[in-house]
Amino acid sequence: MGKHQFALIKDPACVSYIGWFVRDLARTSLLWPHSEQLFRRMFSLTQHAMGASCLKLTPGSLRAGGATARYQQDCEVGRLRFEGRWASERS
Repeated sequence: MGKHQFALIKDPACVSYIGWFVRDLARTSLLWPHSEQLFRRMFSLTQHAMGASCLKLTPGSLRAGGATARYQQDCEVGRLRFEGRWASERS
């Protein structure tokens, strides 16, 4: 879906946290100015610290897991497809 992608964030607590997190960043700053490898490593360490290593989550599993949770809460497939940025409904 292109180089510049977006995500809708509706949860008020999440919106507030992100606002706090980015308030002092320049518009051209990266949210994660490090490598993908370091992000995956930090994700794994965070999972371990939370006692959730047995779940074997990856950063990519959060997108699919969030979509599954929303579907189980009766969110329509078309909306999930738009919000998840999936080109195909089969995804």
